[in-house]
Amino acid sequence: MSLQNVAFRFDNPALIPGNDYIRKLPKLEQRKFRLAQLLQKGSPVSSDSERSWSLTSLASPNRFIEDRENPETLHGLQVALTTYKNDNMRFDSSASVTTTGETKDIPCSLAFRSIGYKSTPIAGLMSDVNVPFDDRAGIIPNDIHGRVLAVSDGPGELGARHIPGCYCAGWVKRGPTGVIASTMEDAFATADIIVQDWRDKALFLNGTSGGNNNTAQGWESLMKEQDIKNAGLRRVSWADWLRIDNIERERGRETGRERVKFRRVEDMLNVL
Repeated sequence: MSLQNVAFRFDNPALIPGNDYIRKLPKLEQRKFRLAQLLQKGSPVSSDSERSWSLTSLASPNRFIEDRENPETLHGLQVALTTYKNDNMRFDSSASVTTTGETKDIPCSLAFRSIGYKSTPIAGLMSDVNVPFDDRAGIIPNDIHGRVLAVSDGPGELGARHIPGCYCAGWVKRGPTGVIASTMEDAFATADIIVQDWRDKALFLNGTSGGNNNTAQGWESLMKEQDIKNAGLRRVSWADWLRIDNIERERGRETGRERVKFRRVEDMLNVL
């Protein structure tokens, strides 16, 4: 917003929620709209500046347009224009859009795709534990809390059942949507339900019931199951992570920054 001689344009101010709307949200939800507040403030640079940038909403990428004289050169991007199915829910996380049937060509010579990550199934998910991965949505079937659900075992059975000890969180739970704050909130919700199930003495892996500390082997059980030592893997404990965190902060203080992060796993392991 503060780049000199670079103006900001926004095509549809009606898509920016007002401060009155944002203030009514829980604090964690308010984080999602920090960018919206920046957009409301706008750019101090005049809109007739030589250079400008903008954000376009309600436009779904349709196809790349090649240059007629040079087919290997990008000439533009065609987008399909969309509209909210329910205009009163435009700021709601469950809002959805539908096409208007119109398209628009945007001239450009350079394009980057940034469409997030779509989860893929784990090998044996269906054959071993009877869980049908949803390829279209990119999710593992689950209840709204993150408990992984398997299809019914036999004829005549209705619905699905929770696989003991199996949970999911994040995009593999709800699809590639939301921002970091919503992913954090989602992970907290799944962790809470694991704790609740344990306290309610629900079944976990290998027939273990929750609340039984004598059979809760945790990391030791996982290490034995996966033969991690023989695989040449080096586990990083919470204490190890705190050491890495402390050294990154020390490196940052030397340059007047909060931290200087390690960029390679090898460097992190070397400090341990």
